[in-house]
Amino acid sequence: MLEDYLNEQKLVTKILLDSLNNDKLVQAYLFTCNDLDYLEKYAISFSKKILSSDNNEKICKQIDEGNYPDLTILYPDGKNIKKEQLSELQKEFQNKPIISNKKIYIITECEKMNAASANSILKFLEEPSDDIIAILLTTNQNMVIPTILSRCQILNLNNIATNKDVYEIFNERFTELEREDTFDTYFSKLLEFTTDIDSMKKKFFIKYKEYVDYFSNKEDIKIVVDFMLFFYYDILNLKFERDPIYFLKYIDFLEKVEKNNSKESINYKLEVLERTKLRLTSNSNIKMVLDKLIIELGKEI
Repeated sequence: MLEDYLNEQKLVTKILLDSLNNDKLVQAYLFTCNDLDYLEKYAISFSKKILSSDNNEKICKQIDEGNYPDLTILYPDGKNIKKEQLSELQKEFQNKPIISNKKIYIITECEKMNAASANSILKFLEEPSDDIIAILLTTNQNMVIPTILSRCQILNLNNIATNKDVYEIFNERFTELEREDTFDTYFSKLLEFTTDIDSMKKKFFIKYKEYVDYFSNKEDIKIVVDFMLFFYYDILNLKFERDPIYFLKYIDFLEKVEKNNSKESINYKLEVLERTKLRLTSNSNIKMVLDKLIIELGKEI
């Protein structure tokens, strides 16, 4: 169930559990991370919690077998999600829930909705029924149509470990930025930023302008935050005497920072970075977001 994700998806899971407990669910969610299968499993666990708060075995089994009438999962038909698929979904959801008090639809790879298919579901999102919840999934939020994004609560799940190291992961993201410098230079700057902000704390503002000028837009800052999340996850692995997942080839950087941090301070920094990641999904002023990040990471824990 959803509680099983509290260790690896602490912030998002707490947000969802609090919403459930306080009866403050929203009508449309968008979940994003780097692993589509993981996103679907997470969305199904969230759906189970909504449809059966007491973890009813019969209901959970029906959901796992794809036989629960109040939950529908929609997959792309070929390369796209077609308008006809969403029209059928809307017809189906004109009926009231059969078993529970909610109906849920999960749309996987929602970035594959084109303008026509997206328009067909916009009214569905704009004028939601209280008994319908939409959960949209994507591994590429940048490709989701803005009108869809604006109607969802966006929740960024922690990326899942792959067989790629940190250099490979961020090299792929770097290619989307269309910068003039090389990735090696960019990667070095990411490492420098991360280790400086940890060692200098509040004095980091001395070098602030240099980094702001270099990481100059929202996409850069998103990469910085994700990079730092991976970095501190691996430091936490060291603290628990586990092997690093992402920074195995850069263990000297990890060890340097690990010595100056307790488990409590690392957990605090991970929470700060998760909150920052959420702020970046809104229209927040980038400089203010970065200022707040530096101030919060500079606190002594």
